[in-house]
Amino acid sequence: MRIALDPGHGGDNIGCLDGLENELNLEVALAAESIIHSMSCFDPVLTRDCDETVDWLERKAWTDEADLVISIHHNATPNGDPTRGGLELYHWPDNYTTKAICELSYQYAPFEIRTRTPMVIAPDAERYPGAYLVCGVYDQPTILVECCYLTNRGNLAFTESPRYLERMGLFIANMVLVAEGLPHE
Repeated sequence: MRIALDPGHGGDNIGCLDGLENELNLEVALAAESIIHSMSCFDPVLTRDCDETVDWLERKAWTDEADLVISIHHNATPNGDPTRGGLELYHWPDNYTTKAICELSYQYAPFEIRTRTPMVIAPDAERYPGAYLVCGVYDQPTILVECCYLTNRGNLAFTESPRYLERMGLFIANMVLVAEGLPHE
């Protein structure tokens, strides 16, 4: 199974919180890539491996041979609402494989960012335009992982802990293992 990890933003596109999202997206992707690579049957590809601007066409070219694309982001509320938090997983509407991967993988999420009701969402263009774009831009099955809300104090504190990158990398690696065990559309 070929996996493409797409750390969102990069370079001039800094994401939220003055570039903190950009940095965390890349760090989580690199941690996940290392763990996934250590599983001998997987050879993941990254759409970027440093802080550089990569446009959508370049990202699509990097993912052409992938069986699954995992796009890694961190969220923030526009008004800085500190009550909204937790992991959100987005999948393309009507895609059984990506929906099943999200639903089955949620249990492996670090408890610090797990919500009572798993946030597994099939985005629509009106309500979730950014997620809809990310999930729909690739030709391959795609999952958007919004790791946590950087505007939530507890979530932000977790990103600053020494174990954050390892735990998120392991979570994404578990998503790959779940994907490997499912029938593909």
